[in-house]
Amino acid sequence: MNSKILILLLFFIGNDAWNVYAQENTTNPKVVCELYRNFDPLQKNWQIRDSIVFTYNQNGYKESAAAFTNTSTPSIQTKFNYNTKNQIIHESYYQWNDSTKNWNINPFKQAYFEYNLNDSLQTISYEIIESAGWNKLAKWEIKYDQNKYKTAEIGFVWSDKQWTNIGCQKFTFQYQNNNCISKTNHTWDDEKNQFQSVSKTIYTYNNNKCETITNCVWDKKTNWQISTKDSLIYSNKNILIGQIGFVAIDSQKEEWEKVYQISHVLDQKNHITQTTQSYWNSKNNRFQIDENAQEIRYNYSNEGELEAVFNKHFDGKINQFVTDSETFFITKPFDKAPQNNKERS
Repeated sequence: MNSKILILLLFFIGNDAWNVYAQENTTNPKVVCELYRNFDPLQKNWQIRDSIVFTYNQNGYKESAAAFTNTSTPSIQTKFNYNTKNQIIHESYYQWNDSTKNWNINPFKQAYFEYNLNDSLQTISYEIIESAGWNKLAKWEIKYDQNKYKTAEIGFVWSDKQWTNIGCQKFTFQYQNNNCISKTNHTWDDEKNQFQSVSKTIYTYNNNKCETITNCVWDKKTNWQISTKDSLIYSNKNILIGQIGFVAIDSQKEEWEKVYQISHVLDQKNHITQTTQSYWNSKNNRFQIDENAQEIRYNYSNEGELEAVFNKHFDGKINQFVTDSETFFITKPFDKAPQNNKERS
């Protein structure tokens, strides 16, 4: 899948694909399976790649997530624990044991989440099991300003019995009028023994709606150099319905060349039912559907839950979009395992 479409897909259905069904208004425990499969052009049939099975408690919060390869070979299971405020405080990761045909009793890795007095996430710490027991592995620290806005995410690794930034990243954020106007990525410089800026994303707004997203790279000679830009398009109901991507021709003069366009089709409930990515043809001076074009279609239940996603590419020989991968979201009662036999629609 094209990275731009993937990013946009995650923007609409959740910042993290594992959190598509993270918190729902439900009183019934349930199991949700994300089943992935793609079309094999050589064998000319559908191949089930892998799946993730989620279980939820009666409050609608995830209790576990188990990953499978080809839907039959278990790999990793994650279990989640919450505090009385329904904030996640602990994750434990388990491996499959082929001998016992079950998940190992003891986890091989775990993560702890700590919150500040404002109930904002402050640290995420990771530990891994080794011969001597649990050892620190890595952590993220999140900083906030007096307005409770996140200003930084800083990575650390455990080395020589102390936390160090070597090999880590740091993200810093700036705000204006309650909107995030920039996010800067820094990596650790061993020679200078400090974080160095490497890339930056700048956000501009119009009536509190994000209007442009501009990406820059750090050039030691010219400082920030503009590389790409996305202009966001909204409906008259302020719903994001598309975007146009540009590449910088002259970063100093801020001259741009169109590259692609992403367009969304919405239903009456404002659910995205179709996402199409077309590309700019400088000769014809227009966006067009060609061999590079891609499309995503979304199916929803009567209750508005996402049931299926179909990723397509344009086949010029037959002049239409052809499905090459699919994802199904299958919901079952808690006491019944999901069956991976959902037929393609």
